[in-house]
Amino acid sequence: MMNKLQEVVAALERAQLLVELPDLHTWPEITGLTADSRKVERGMLYCAVYGSVRDGHEFVMAARERGAAAALVEREQAVDVPQILVRDGRRAAAVAAEAWYDRPGAKLDLIGVTGTNGKTTSVTLLRHVLSALEPTGSIGTLGAFDPAGDPVPSEAGNLTTPGPIDLQATLAALVERGARGAAMEVSSHSLDQGRVDG
Repeated sequence: MMNKLQEVVAALERAQLLVELPDLHTWPEITGLTADSRKVERGMLYCAVYGSVRDGHEFVMAARERGAAAALVEREQAVDVPQILVRDGRRAAAVAAEAWYDRPGAKLDLIGVTGTNGKTTSVTLLRHVLSALEPTGSIGTLGAFDPAGDPVPSEAGNLTTPGPIDLQATLAALVERGARGAAMEVSSHSLDQGRVDG
């Protein structure tokens, strides 16, 4: 998986987000990404981002204790774990996830629906109508659905728009299930939080 990590680092460099990086050759294998310290599994890269209530940097130690192999941080942490130091953790997590999942959004015709009311109905209708032209999935309050209408597993819970890591994972799952397009709900809150960046 060093190749995947190198792709992530290269994407962070291209986005001018990378500040400092220890020697990659000394790193353990990275098996996945998460911004939720409670969902860290052995070998994952924990992305510490500022949330609306808490700062993900508060949980770098907890992520390490759960098996995180490395952390993506805005400021160096006093934790014995390799750290990728970046300028903007939220944007960097989005860029890292896009690279990790092999740029799934570039493989899809994407339509985002924003507004106060009607996003869920609009996205559902778009998935059905656009599927007459090309296999189209959807992402939103009701969950993610592939072109056949089957649910796509997601960690987003009841969020209208998934976080950037889960969004990229969901887009990759849609591509894997044959989608060539996707309609998704994009809340104003998600735009403000950079959830659709990447």
